[in-house]
Amino acid sequence: MSEATIKVKLSLSQRKVICRLMPTLYLRLMLITPSPRVIMFALRELVAIHRRAGEAKDQIESCMHRKSLARIMDIVGEAIEKAKAIDSPSA
Repeated sequence: MSEATIKVKLSLSQRKVICRLMPTLYLRLMLITPSPRVIMFALRELVAIHRRAGEAKDQIESCMHRKSLARIMDIVGEAIEKAKAIDSPSA
């Protein structure tokens, strides 16, 4: 079975933060478009984003940046749960 992909709606600022965490996603994050965009992520990418955001959040002193990372962790965490639900067989 192929890995599930999940659509995640992100604002420009959220996409910029994710790009700093994972520069390899630069082209897919569409940073030249200002309005919110829906980006497709594989489960492994979501897990990597979530992990890196958590690590960065623990190291940042600015409250504003911590809140941004926390929001990204929430959005990505929800997407991970959806991806896992799609990947797991129905009972």
